[in-house]
Amino acid sequence: MRGRTWTAMALAAVIATSFGEHAEGQGLPPLAHARLTHVALATEDADKTVARLAAILGIVPPSAHTNSLEAPGGGTIALKVAFLDTANCRIEVDQPLGPGPTRDFLNRFGPGIQHVGFSIDEPLDSRVRSMERLGGRLVAGSATGRYAFLDFMATLGVTIELVRDMPGEAAGTAPGPTSLASHALSHIGFVYRDAQPKADALARLLGLTAPALNVFTSIDYLLGTKAAPGSHVKYVMLPVPNVSVEVIEPVGAPSPWADFIDGRKDGAAAHHLAFGFGPLDDFDGAVRALHAQGGVWKKGRRGFEGTSTGSSPEFEFLDTLGIVIEVTRSAR
Repeated sequence: MRGRTWTAMALAAVIATSFGEHAEGQGLPPLAHARLTHVALATEDADKTVARLAAILGIVPPSAHTNSLEAPGGGTIALKVAFLDTANCRIEVDQPLGPGPTRDFLNRFGPGIQHVGFSIDEPLDSRVRSMERLGGRLVAGSATGRYAFLDFMATLGVTIELVRDMPGEAAGTAPGPTSLASHALSHIGFVYRDAQPKADALARLLGLTAPALNVFTSIDYLLGTKAAPGSHVKYVMLPVPNVSVEVIEPVGAPSPWADFIDGRKDGAAAHHLAFGFGPLDDFDGAVRALHAQGGVWKKGRRGFEGTSTGSSPEFEFLDTLGIVIEVTRSAR
């Protein structure tokens, strides 16, 4: 949510490393040391979504292709799929061509982040079994194959894909140096009505101990945003080797986060993708570009007409893509 989270992320990475070393001797939690390699958006129209997302990211839209996943009971799950690059993670766009988890997600929630993908370098079996013990339900792939999708929608509001040896680079067109996609995806944000138990559950999957949520009240809403006076958030950042996970709980309503929960019927929880900018990067230009692309700007005045203070801007593309995009700036 904020530029200052970079320091918190660095500190949390140290905690993650020490915990990971301790966990090695006890059997790894299912996502310990896994790399967050992709985030997948469910859509009714892959071509339209790819074109829209590519314009926002500042890249040439890649072509979509058909793909089939293995169904647990036999048969296949058909999808139309495309991949778009960012500097450190790929964004996948999935259009269902028949029954399956993506179709179920769209029927219930509409467009949005349906699954998050992690990659490991060893066989999946023991980790998949561990994820099942922690509440995951296998909905595609298998524990003995190259990929497995575990549905945590009922508990965490997301499906998690575990992939063996997934390539680090996407199949889409590489971004230019001035595009949003040339910057690293710093974190993915989840929003929950009661966030601490969710943070604890995610931490168990990642092999971490979740600290208590922090309170953040310095939210500068833009004019016209329907937010209750004093509405704010609690949050905690959980480190992953390359892309962190932020867990948010809204306090007070209405607010952009409380509205998201109400709109998703307290179900799908993946809310935003945050891109990180350094002190010499064109942060103001990125803010202007996101605004020009039609993002609904509700909070975060930093970058507004050159303003250097305020919280990190967030732009809602919920009606078209089902996501919010945030840009953060580090102090150094």
